[in-house]
Amino acid sequence: MKTSFQIETLLQRLADILYAGIPRSRPSLRSLQNCKIVSHRGEHDNNSVMENTIAAFDRVVERGVWGIELDVRWT
Repeated sequence: MKTSFQIETLLQRLADILYAGIPRSRPSLRSLQNCKIVSHRGEHDNNSVMENTIAAFDRVVERGVWGIELDVRWT
């Protein structure tokens, strides 16, 4: 339904505006140095390397990224 999509879009925009206005403190240097980078569906460009593929995950591993988030589908 077009109307429900419009309502969902409006609610997402309102949430974005609300959270953008909430002040947040900057993380400390120590905290930033201890953070872990997690790749979302690998490193991909969706042209030569598609997301959620072994090739995309290999690129992440080569760069020493701490973790990979991926989608699992039953086929």
